[in-house]
Amino acid sequence: MGASAVDVMTLKKPNEAIVMLPRIGRLTTTSRKLYNFLLYFTHQQVQEITSQQRTVDAGHLFQVELSALVRPLESGESDLRTLVKQYLREMRRIEIDWEAPDASTGVVWNNMSLLSQCKIEIVDRVSYVKWALPPELFQSIRDMERFTLLDLNQQAKLKSYAAVALYEICARYKNNPSGLTSSSHPDWWAEALTHKPSIDAKTGERKVREWRKVKNEHVNGAIIEINAKTDLDIKMLEKKVGRAVVEVQFEVRRKRSTGDKNVGSTLSPQLAERATRSDVPLSDVRSLVRGGVSETVVGAALNKLEKRVARSELGDVNSPAAYLRTVVREISDMVGDHPAYPPATAVTAPSGSQFAPAGPEYRNQRMRELKIELFALSKSEQRVYADSAFEALRSRNVLSPRIVANYNDGRWESGSLASEMVVAFAVDRYGVDWDRSQG
Repeated sequence: MGASAVDVMTLKKPNEAIVMLPRIGRLTTTSRKLYNFLLYFTHQQVQEITSQQRTVDAGHLFQVELSALVRPLESGESDLRTLVKQYLREMRRIEIDWEAPDASTGVVWNNMSLLSQCKIEIVDRVSYVKWALPPELFQSIRDMERFTLLDLNQQAKLKSYAAVALYEICARYKNNPSGLTSSSHPDWWAEALTHKPSIDAKTGERKVREWRKVKNEHVNGAIIEINAKTDLDIKMLEKKVGRAVVEVQFEVRRKRSTGDKNVGSTLSPQLAERATRSDVPLSDVRSLVRGGVSETVVGAALNKLEKRVARSELGDVNSPAAYLRTVVREISDMVGDHPAYPPATAVTAPSGSQFAPAGPEYRNQRMRELKIELFALSKSEQRVYADSAFEALRSRNVLSPRIVANYNDGRWESGSLASEMVVAFAVDRYGVDWDRSQG
């Protein structure tokens, strides 16, 4: 099974694997970028194997042609094998703590190497890189629930380790209505954005890095690099007590592309990739977005299109573009369409609690967006939240015959049942502060 580099490479990276904290060994910028490419090919091959109704277990050796790794290594073919060996050895030696970038999914895996096995083989005069993942990480890739979409083409433009690491964290929040990352202590950010271990291997003591130095030497340059080279604009926000910085977070906005003659330039790379994969012309998708349909709604419609195409027993979809437009209208009628990203507003450093009460406008906007997410799920996935909502309404003695009938018939898209389902979904996916703005 081989693969080659493609024009659009979007990695679904588990949220719990976004923050990589070196504990033993030094993680270089190139190794981190190369590792994301390996995870990309891993996910592609897992999907291919499972689509054939075959099982894939921990210890499985994934593979890709050596030539497919030219891009992350920024190297020619002549010395590619030597370089790949060097970075694969680095991945085997280093030990990493893994963290999600927010407390709601705070999974940490201690003392795990990046790869459990790796080798280079020549088959029919073609060189292949082969690798296996540690069991916990493999399971997270195979059974992925919460993930961040990473545009590897964008990340490949970055040269500093801090920029690569910060881009991954900020990408986690680029679709968040608040546009804000979680707020954490400067020591956490210093550790998350540094490629060297923060714990002394001999004494086990944590090395405290002065935030001012870390910011000046690494973070400020990373912000400039991300803003200049990628699809994101980020801004650092610091909360101070006196002169001391006690919390740091980042404001994240996606750039609005202008003047690019490429037909897909006004679309996010993820949406453009999915549309192309579904045989929907990018011009049609761009027309929908320019007409005021949010990317969130288009994405939900693509979900339904992909599920319909997968049902071969129903026959072919003669016009994927026409089908998409129909589903977009249905979703818009059901939930009320709205801009995917609110206009940028002035944001100041937070004070007091990390979460500030949000007004009804923010909550209503958040409810609309989450409703789209919820009803883009399969019916079986929705049922979990329907059951929870039904029990919540029952406990408050507000069930009506109509609510009971709608619940039993699977008509969950409107009324108090739908509202209660959205709340249950929001708490499950985003925590109890889902309707509170960070600031």
